[in-house]
Amino acid sequence: MLSGCQQTDRGYFPLHDGARWEYRLTSTWSDGEETTRYAVTNLRSTMLDGRPATIRRDSRGTDYYITQDRQGIARVAKRTVVEFEPRPEPEPRYVIKFPPVVGTEWRVSSHPFLLKRLLPFKERFNRDFSVVMQYSIVSTDAAVSVPAGQFTGCLLLQGEGTLRIYADAVAGISEVPVTSREWYAPGVGLVKLERREELNTTQIIGGSARLELLRHRR
Repeated sequence: MLSGCQQTDRGYFPLHDGARWEYRLTSTWSDGEETTRYAVTNLRSTMLDGRPATIRRDSRGTDYYITQDRQGIARVAKRTVVEFEPRPEPEPRYVIKFPPVVGTEWRVSSHPFLLKRLLPFKERFNRDFSVVMQYSIVSTDAAVSVPAGQFTGCLLLQGEGTLRIYADAVAGISEVPVTSREWYAPGVGLVKLERREELNTTQIIGGSARLELLRHRR
């Protein structure tokens, strides 16, 4: 299947009701690999603090409230399955900053997704630490191939940050390079994401993740 990425009125991050995306998520560490499925659905439009927002629910049951204005497309609140009301973000978390041209930059606070503690027992952790990611648009004509098809003329974002963490008694404080690359196709949305969190100590290791679009419903 060949899908063109010509610009449409729905842009790089479609927010209309009923749209759905299904992905394959592959996470890799030095001690193994894990493959899962992940899905996102635009539930409905609503008003949040006097401005229109789209509620996007993922396959884990979390609702994300997304707005679009002159500055870009941002997540302004979220609600987990154990919360009754959406919890506002301290400040808008921009997914794509406008204008969507090469050189546009912005910063977003993030959490590690791949760091894994090996000792005294194996566990994933992500909310104990935060990292500021510096994002930039590096291409508006990128090509990418995923199970859903081949996409050309896409928006490519690149994010970089450094996380400082106490890894173990030998390594002490370690700096963890965190990088992200995201491909957005106009009229389709996110088609691929690659993330790396590089760390290899006796107690904590990092890894890489690849999110690929399997199918989508407009």
